[in-house]
Amino acid sequence: MVASLLLSIFSGNALASNKPANALNDITDLQWQHRIILINDIENLDDVVQLLEQNKDEIQERDILWFVLSPDGISTNHTQPLSAELKQNILKTYPMKSNQVILIGKDGGVKSRFSALQLNDIFSEIDAMPMRQAEMRRDN
Repeated sequence: MVASLLLSIFSGNALASNKPANALNDITDLQWQHRIILINDIENLDDVVQLLEQNKDEIQERDILWFVLSPDGISTNHTQPLSAELKQNILKTYPMKSNQVILIGKDGGVKSRFSALQLNDIFSEIDAMPMRQAEMRRDN
């Protein structure tokens, strides 16, 4: 009886350990740490990812994490492992149309929705936010 109980406990732990440790399951876990750009089912995925990577300094300066959702999964600048459920959880929390871009503030609120990725517009909007203004004053 005890042996079967221990076996079921260890079996459950073994199954749980197949999931990456500290895998990001929900972007709300990033609240107050990062601003988020969500890009859904974009047609020119490679170009979008390349544009984001080319602007990594400006993105990093503004504490931005980006997630490009595609039928094949998620491309991101986030370094933590991603759970298999992350894409589904994002779309449940932040319903999006194809080719839509959402800017989420550090407070977790949707700040803007765009029909295309316009980084200059996103950077300008972020730079006008009171929290970002305080960050810029602190950094100078």
